[in-house]
Amino acid sequence: MAGLFDIGSSGIAAYRKALNVTGQNIANLNTDGYRRRDVSLTEISGSQGGITSISDQAGLGVRAEAINRAFDSYVAGRARDTQSDYFEVEALNTSLLALQDVVIPTDYDVGYFLNEFFSALGAIGQAPGDMAPRLAALEQADSLATGISATANTLEDLRNAILGQAQAVTAELNSNIKALHTMQSQLLSSGQGGSTPNEMLDERERLVLSIGDLAGISVDYGGRGDVTLTLGDTLGGPKLIEGLKSSQVSIKAASGRINVLAGSALNQLPTNQLSSGRLSGLIAAYESVSVSIANLDALAQQVVNDLNTVHANGLTIDGQRGQDIYSLSNAYVMDQPNNLGEISTTLDFSKLNAPIDLQLVFNAKSNQWQGYDASGTLQVAGDKNINIAGLSLSIEGRPADGDQLLLKSTQGYAANMRFLLTRPEDFAAAGLTIASSSAKNLGNAEVQATVMASPSSTNVPPIDKLLVDGASTLTSTRFLSDGIVASIPENVSAVELFSLSTQSTVSFTVSDDQLGGATNLTIQLLGSEEVFSLSKYTTLLNGDLSAILEADIGADLTADMGDIANLLNSGAITSSGDNAGFTLKDFGLYASGAAGNLTISSSGSTSEYALDDTYDSVFGSSAGNATAIFKSGNSEASGIQIFTREGRQIAGSPLSQTDVIKYITPENGFFDGAEYRADYINGVSGIGYLGLGVERSSAQGDFSLTLNGAGFDAVVLGADDDDGDLALPNNTVQSSLIIQMGDDSTETIDIPEGVQAGYIAKLINAQTSDIGITATAYSKVALADIPDGEVSFELSGDGITYQSVTAVVENGALTGLRDAIN
Repeated sequence: MAGLFDIGSSGIAAYRKALNVTGQNIANLNTDGYRRRDVSLTEISGSQGGITSISDQAGLGVRAEAINRAFDSYVAGRARDTQSDYFEVEALNTSLLALQDVVIPTDYDVGYFLNEFFSALGAIGQAPGDMAPRLAALEQADSLATGISATANTLEDLRNAILGQAQAVTAELNSNIKALHTMQSQLLSSGQGGSTPNEMLDERERLVLSIGDLAGISVDYGGRGDVTLTLGDTLGGPKLIEGLKSSQVSIKAASGRINVLAGSALNQLPTNQLSSGRLSGLIAAYESVSVSIANLDALAQQVVNDLNTVHANGLTIDGQRGQDIYSLSNAYVMDQPNNLGEISTTLDFSKLNAPIDLQLVFNAKSNQWQGYDASGTLQVAGDKNINIAGLSLSIEGRPADGDQLLLKSTQGYAANMRFLLTRPEDFAAAGLTIASSSAKNLGNAEVQATVMASPSSTNVPPIDKLLVDGASTLTSTRFLSDGIVASIPENVSAVELFSLSTQSTVSFTVSDDQLGGATNLTIQLLGSEEVFSLSKYTTLLNGDLSAILEADIGADLTADMGDIANLLNSGAITSSGDNAGFTLKDFGLYASGAAGNLTISSSGSTSEYALDDTYDSVFGSSAGNATAIFKSGNSEASGIQIFTREGRQIAGSPLSQTDVIKYITPENGFFDGAEYRADYINGVSGIGYLGLGVERSSAQGDFSLTLNGAGFDAVVLGADDDDGDLALPNNTVQSSLIIQMGDDSTETIDIPEGVQAGYIAKLINAQTSDIGITATAYSKVALADIPDGEVSFELSGDGITYQSVTAVVENGALTGLRDAIN
């Protein structure tokens, strides 16, 4: 039984501990993560009674049973979520303020540069011939490109800075997760059950709160002081910590956004559960800057495309078409760090027209740089110069085998914007079409010029999709019918097109056994069968060259179809058939062969000796005969016609009215309302439509017809002094001239009375130039019976300007007078 002093002593001890806890609470008032402690007091009960005694109901005093942390998981969760939201907003707000300073600066923004540039262009429009506004526009245009590019680069720097912060936050987050996992491992392995030291629980809570500041999490508390951490505001997200297991978080930037991944180091999966925290704010800020960069890129693209399009439709002071004002292309070449050679590079991407991403590898065996794309496909090769998609790369020095270069381009980005013009004269301030009236006009007619818009879409394929790019007849394209339509791309500066007739052929393919047992060759011609003995070939095959050398065809034969072709072409083998003694050449045939293949070609299908497909030609052999395959030739080449989309024919033969209706249609790529005209067909002295150079070669030349006075009802002679087109003294009567083109193009020229050849030529040109007919007129002076001596007179072609002619006639010879007139 305890005495009064014992009970009092227990109370003093218990409350002294409580005072110590209170002092500890006061001392740690500002300690990060510290939770207030409370002392739990418990009565010390009396001893139990025995069989003959009663228990001591008075008790033995009081004791401090436990020191508890003042912790409420609900309150802690609300406080953690609120703090996580705050850090998200703080990170986002800080970044958006920086973005605002870039997009809307206090001094100069993109809008300012645009206004200054367009004002400068307006000044050029007011005085196109003045150099002062052109020089100012040159400076403002460069400032616009520099301003947009600098803004884009600043935005990119800001985005990279935000990405760097996000990476730092992710590293701190993973560090805290690792520290909490280490502590949890200690908690679960200590075996202390519910008597976990409060200091460890405080540290656990501090780490949980730190993780929540960086990334929004959900927390579930276990009975042994452990926690389960889930990324996001629900327990269905990725588990960051669960029991003795933990995960890590990583981020990857792609396509203007930051993707979050969670899981073990070897199995991380994307997640969108991140809902708050500093990392969430930085991700939102990163995407906001990316949107601003994309909007600036779109603005730059519109500015560049619109300005370049408009500028291309104008003329410079030099009379040239306006070139591109701006470019959004960029390219770079990078050495790989493990290269062993010594090289230097020069890159020109001023004409870049397509994206490039190549790995260039030097192959010492071929002494070439070979460029491969991401799939490993060879795209380009060259020794010192690589040219692809308008880009030119020069490589100098001594590369080592296996050295690599990275060649990459970017297009369409505001950061790439460059001003291309170098002279003030290069601004195209004049329109392509200028209509003005002549001072001699007497009427009041008005002329309007309208730019025809290109078709929105066309099914006409480019010409390289239909025709083979090569001059070899072996790879030529053959159509089943005429009427094929293709387009020549607008960026092509020159194109060469040709169509050729082809020969009929018979082809043999034989095995080695058939070739070794060759006996004869039977060729079926129109009206005859010709048999060529191959015994001399057999002699060659057996090694006796003496008989072959007599034909003077060389001794370097290899005993194959090439030898048979040589023997046939040289005349060493002659026919023993219907025309015995004839050589292959006598029939207009030619042989070509190699290995087990032999082809006989005919010079024409209309010849009496042309190849016949009615009966089979046969290669005879003791090992079995081989039948030839007949291929019909094309005796006439296809006509090639070239047009503009407005309907102007540039080259070829004129179209009939039926063909115009059939082919000049929007479905064939022509403008809606296009009008066929052949004014410029094949050019004049090689110069065609809009100065286009045209060179044409065909089996048939241009058709021409010469008319003189005898071609009309009366001789066309003489001229009026006042009008060279009217013939006052001559006796030309009113008549008609009918011009026939093909089957359905007929023009009737009504010739008035009393005109001369020049006037008639004008009438013809006025009515027929659009179908490809051009008339020219010239005059001849006939002189006769002039006595010897000096002769002087004057000649005039217009009745206004006269040319004096003086010459001497001697012994009746008019040569000197002729030369003087000419």
